[in-house]
Amino acid sequence: MADVVLFRSPDSRDFDAALKESFSKAFPPGGRVAVKLHMGEGSHHFDEVLAARCVFLLKELGMEPFLFDSPVMYSGNRDTATGYLKRAAENGFSEKTMGCPVLVSNKSEKVEGNHFPIGVCRDLVEADGILVLSHFKGHPCCGAAGALKNLGMGGVDRDSKAAMHAGAKPVLTGECDACGLCAEGCPGSSITISETAVIHQNSCWGCDRCVDVCPNNALEPNLADFNRLLIDGAAAVLSKAPHTFYVNDVRKITRLCDCCSDPGNRIAPDVGVLLGTNPVAIDQASTDLAIQAAGKDVFFEEHARNPYAHVREAAERGLGSLTYLLESG
Repeated sequence: MADVVLFRSPDSRDFDAALKESFSKAFPPGGRVAVKLHMGEGSHHFDEVLAARCVFLLKELGMEPFLFDSPVMYSGNRDTATGYLKRAAENGFSEKTMGCPVLVSNKSEKVEGNHFPIGVCRDLVEADGILVLSHFKGHPCCGAAGALKNLGMGGVDRDSKAAMHAGAKPVLTGECDACGLCAEGCPGSSITISETAVIHQNSCWGCDRCVDVCPNNALEPNLADFNRLLIDGAAAVLSKAPHTFYVNDVRKITRLCDCCSDPGNRIAPDVGVLLGTNPVAIDQASTDLAIQAAGKDVFFEEHARNPYAHVREAAERGLGSLTYLLESG
């Protein structure tokens, strides 16, 4: 069982004291700490003021923090280091505002995964510890996204990101009766119905949501379920990270992820900010609390994806415990 601490509001000295004590226990003295976070496409992302407070506390402890994220696999503002750094600065993440370097890089070190070699970002490998700051929200591929998604997709290089999505793309392997449920549920509008379902691979996101909704089990992922491939990535990153700590901001819970310029409406009331030493426990707690606050499983309702599937996969892979002791901060 892992301890998870919930602060309903982080605007207190008790919160800073808890963070500072946690950082001192989690990271080696004087260590170089990678602050892994998603710096946003539009206005939704991990709170920049809270990120700066974390940096300040790490520096007070004599550590050397730097903010880090990797470029995205698709074309856009953040597909290069230069473009991402520009967008990050527009969202409040710059060396001047953060008080530490802000790095974006695709350089990686290969780690053997369950399905293919995974390129773990070299800046994470070479750091003495990783502070994982995650904005918890909905996600069309895994239902809900927090620390595990932050590491599994955000901590690997572009080729590995692309391989995960490609590996989860559906193929027709069974008897299709052209019912159309797969097309109705496809977030990328990548399925049309003729005599059978037709998968348009070029526009397919590789979320394998259609596999789940098919009543005839006629579809299978090309390689493996997206959740398994995502946790392959998280496991690879964690295999290179002996010292980690996690902060999940379970507020402003939007329908879609921070990669979207418009992540949609908020789908659950604010819960607060969670602190923990384990990514499985903190994501399990975040999901539980968000669903409790909403009074229903808003993640499944919005995305037809079980938000616990990737968390349970991580637990089965030995990345942490699903059981946790929730304490109030």
